[in-house]
Amino acid sequence: MTGTMHKIADLIDAGTRLGSLEVRLAETPAEVDAAQALRYRVFYEEMGAKPLPEMAARQRDFDEFDQHLRRFDYNRQPRPLFDAY
Repeated sequence: MTGTMHKIADLIDAGTRLGSLEVRLAETPAEVDAAQALRYRVFYEEMGAKPLPEMAARQRDFDEFDQHLRRFDYNRQPRPLFDAY
């Protein structure tokens, strides 16, 4: 990774906030689970993608990386989490 990429990764690891917006990696098993559930709802329930059988059984979208970038808008209450990668 280049020096610039390390700096960006460090910012994301620490979390970055501007006004009501925040971007950070999921930090706890509960946050990873919430990100996976959101991804499942968007990709499979709303967009009609076809999940793998294990994903369908758990109703979670997951992969081998398990590092989920989450975006929040704290003006969106009661559910500020609105995106997960």
